[in-house]
Amino acid sequence: MRKRIISLLTAAAIVVSFTGCTPQGSAGNSSENKETQASQAKTEEESQTIKIGAVYPLTGTSAETGNQTINTLKAMAELINHEYDIDYPFAKTQGLPNLGNAKIEIIAADSQGNPEVGATEAERLITEENVTGLIGCDASGVTKTASAVAEKYGIPFINAESSSPTLTERGLKYFFRTGPTDATFVEDTFNYMDLYRKEAGFENVAIIADEAEAGVNFKKLCEAAAGNHGYNIVQSITYPGNPTGLTSEVLKLKDAKPDVVLIYALTAEAILYTNTCKDLDFSPKATFTARGGFVATEYFDTCGKDVDYIFTANAWSMDLANTKPYLTEINNLAKKFSNHDMTGNTARAAQGFLIFADAINRAGSTDADAIVKALEETDMNEEYLIVPWTGVTFDESHQNTQATGIITQIQNQAYVTVYPDSAKSAESIIPVPAWSERD
Repeated sequence: MRKRIISLLTAAAIVVSFTGCTPQGSAGNSSENKETQASQAKTEEESQTIKIGAVYPLTGTSAETGNQTINTLKAMAELINHEYDIDYPFAKTQGLPNLGNAKIEIIAADSQGNPEVGATEAERLITEENVTGLIGCDASGVTKTASAVAEKYGIPFINAESSSPTLTERGLKYFFRTGPTDATFVEDTFNYMDLYRKEAGFENVAIIADEAEAGVNFKKLCEAAAGNHGYNIVQSITYPGNPTGLTSEVLKLKDAKPDVVLIYALTAEAILYTNTCKDLDFSPKATFTARGGFVATEYFDTCGKDVDYIFTANAWSMDLANTKPYLTEINNLAKKFSNHDMTGNTARAAQGFLIFADAINRAGSTDADAIVKALEETDMNEEYLIVPWTGVTFDESHQNTQATGIITQIQNQAYVTVYPDSAKSAESIIPVPAWSERD
């Protein structure tokens, strides 16, 4: 464990900029950049507010998750901007101390879950709202296009939730991912499955995912991991985005008789899948999800007790507060803004924001390259992390090498941690009861 603890409090996956400043960056030879540099020549004393651009789906099928994320980010900005009696970095002071106690303002933009719209909104935040950094965007496909725009303008971009491994394989200077990739989550899942392989009779697996980039990558990773761990793949299918039904797909899974189903789905799809499984009486020994819609509050609200027994390779569970009391207070603050407990999605966003804010404070500047340098020098241990990672350090691709996951299971309509043992708060229920055996 590192001896040096760097304060986190500020800004994951968001964007930062002083009010009235224009972003600067890699498009250094353009007239846009010259105007940007001139605008940012204003002294920090003249600025009192840091703008952070947050691109999330505020309308469409993932709107509930997007709006909860924006509200959680606003709660984290509140934590930084005002004094709170919470044992957490920056909570007991106002603003960012190395920037004259500057406050942070979240500027929200609606991607609609559409990669093209996300890119357009990212550019608007940069050129019209004058943000210094960006955070987003939930879906990997949207993050891909929006971060490409940020790279063009030389704007730091923090990504906290998107898990497609390809995002950090593009050689970008201004893009940083604070959370785990699907490769990590999938490996965690198979390591957990190995523990129960003989006891539960796990041998045959089926994979189902949507046709979007994140779903396709998840499917490939699961296929590779199944081979590496010696499992039989009895079915591997994709379905189109925004499906009106999943009956044919679930019937294919049922006919294949898998012991385990591995699924990637957004919120509306997760609801549709669960309802269809119940209607068709399909209940494998275990179902493992890739977070997404399965951690959204809308999923729980809509499906009620039918959500029970689902496993998820996760990044958050409220029972983590058993060992970190400040998590309860931070969750309560987030809940005041979003009306919901933090989820795996919003907790990762909050963490990314705080990491970003910490880097901006250490940089002591809104200069893009100074912020990038501070991010590259980040070296945090786990003491003040919201999520269950071992720390935060970025490799050459700007991926956090210490971002890890946990395995959670829904029991009594709430996620509890079942793996690893160091974070475990409940025993796993395997095999899961058939639909006819449930209350």
